[in-house]
Amino acid sequence: MSENGPKIKAFAIGVKMELNLHDLNNELATGNVSAIRVAKMLVRDENGKQKEVPVQAVSGRMIKHWHWEHYRRRFTAEELCGACAVGETIRPVRLENGIWKFMEPEDAVRECAACDVHGFLIPTKSLRRNSLALFSWLLPPLDSLEYALTSATHSRVAATDYPVEKKRESEEESSEGKTGQMIYNKVYASGTYAFVSYLDVEHIGYGEKREGQERVSFVPLVEEPRKRLARAKAAILAYQDMLTGRLGASQAFALPHAKVLSFLACYSCFGQFPVPVSPIYPDFVQKTVELMPNEVKILGYGIESHDRITEKPVSEIFNEIIGKLEGSCQ
Repeated sequence: MSENGPKIKAFAIGVKMELNLHDLNNELATGNVSAIRVAKMLVRDENGKQKEVPVQAVSGRMIKHWHWEHYRRRFTAEELCGACAVGETIRPVRLENGIWKFMEPEDAVRECAACDVHGFLIPTKSLRRNSLALFSWLLPPLDSLEYALTSATHSRVAATDYPVEKKRESEEESSEGKTGQMIYNKVYASGTYAFVSYLDVEHIGYGEKREGQERVSFVPLVEEPRKRLARAKAAILAYQDMLTGRLGASQAFALPHAKVLSFLACYSCFGQFPVPVSPIYPDFVQKTVELMPNEVKILGYGIESHDRITEKPVSEIFNEIIGKLEGSCQ
């Protein structure tokens, strides 16, 4: 396409961060109690033998959802499909006469920025678009497996429609009617976590074409290069929003106390490259450097020094990447 589109071909990050009192992984619920998800990791003991260790974990679906949420909010309703415009994940659909109707895949990529980057599935037609944004699970580093849990009881005042003669002890009469108190319990977690993510910038605005035994080819669906550039820029900046702790449920009253401990960002002006080694491993910096081709630029914050890595504050890392995306990427 035109040279006015995004100059970066691919972008990836590895993050280690501290989150205190977050509600990221209340993905299990029984009755009025939200439970914390626990997964099993394989770690090696001092003798090099592997063993299972239960750890607190957050699925990649949750992390991906919050990237999608920050990403879609950077666009107007006219730049999204009907579902993405209102925060529904049944994409890609249009609202026609009060009924959600699936869009054709090519139209979804052209008309919806979120469907283009985050992909979709149309089950009735067995059609899908693979996500251009890939996310790992959020896991604790191997040298920091400990976590803390806090259980809290909350109450919410809600209107009730019980007859007066059946008024419960938790209800009170008011001039506007009766109210009731809903009691529920939530568990919050604290710990150190890491994840990796990869963004295929090169194929934003493109569709896949498969014919017989031929290799997959990519065909342009979004002709306007500035539209592709806007989508790429929003996708990269959505990561920056996540690093401030703006992720997880209950943000209105449980916004995590977040702090980035280590941050590694990679980008290339020439093509795709491997996913960085996860920061759950103590030697992730050295192993990532060994893995990356020479044309991949590596930026870092809070990590060990290396000749291949340019160290900068997190905000300056994003400034450089956006500058390369929009300008001259060499």
